[in-house]
Amino acid sequence: MELINQQRTLSESGSDISLFALTVLEQLGGELNEAIQDLQAEAQSQYGTPVRPNNGNNDLSARERSKNFPPVPYYVAGQEGNGEFWLEPLVKDTGELVYRLNFIDPEEQNERITSNFELSLNELSQIRTALDTVYEWSETAQSNRIRRRYEKTAVCFPAVQCEQKVQGNTSTQVDFLIYEDGATGARIIRNKGAFVEPYNMSIESVALLAAYLDYVAAAAEAEFNAGTATEESLDALFE
Repeated sequence: MELINQQRTLSESGSDISLFALTVLEQLGGELNEAIQDLQAEAQSQYGTPVRPNNGNNDLSARERSKNFPPVPYYVAGQEGNGEFWLEPLVKDTGELVYRLNFIDPEEQNERITSNFELSLNELSQIRTALDTVYEWSETAQSNRIRRRYEKTAVCFPAVQCEQKVQGNTSTQVDFLIYEDGATGARIIRNKGAFVEPYNMSIESVALLAAYLDYVAAAAEAEFNAGTATEESLDALFE
């Protein structure tokens, strides 16, 4: 419900990608509610009251929230299977809040993280904005019934290292894709010199990833602000 309410607010402000994500989350929420109601009905039919306490108010940490979001899948072209994104918030020893974007192999039992890299809040915002752009371009492609192979970069940073993909330069980019049958999608690329690590998504996964970034960023920022509050800021809060 927290996810749904967040995306509903964003969609009401005019965000098309949040409106699309809202429909996906509402469908998932309906399925979860049905499962919960079945469990409650089973317990109450046997005992008349809930078996376990259900009125707790324990809040999840930002990291736990990041792990409990509905899985957002990606695939690597030419490879079997698929992976999942995990955006992990963490505070460095320098006191800076950063986000580690992990690429997970759900089939692995031990080494589940196949690759990762860190993002500043500004870099995370650039990816989030690029996902909005990709969704808008997808709507344009669909409305114009474009059926040809096409790709365009929505963002690449840092800009100075995007110009030349040579050894020593590392950059991150988000690409918009159109396939021959008219289907659209996106690709997050980590450029390590001339070596490319691409992670492809459907347009539905683009919308869900955007909602995931919104969710984790809001939770992490609130936790970070609470954890770094000074005596002066608290005094001002409780005047």
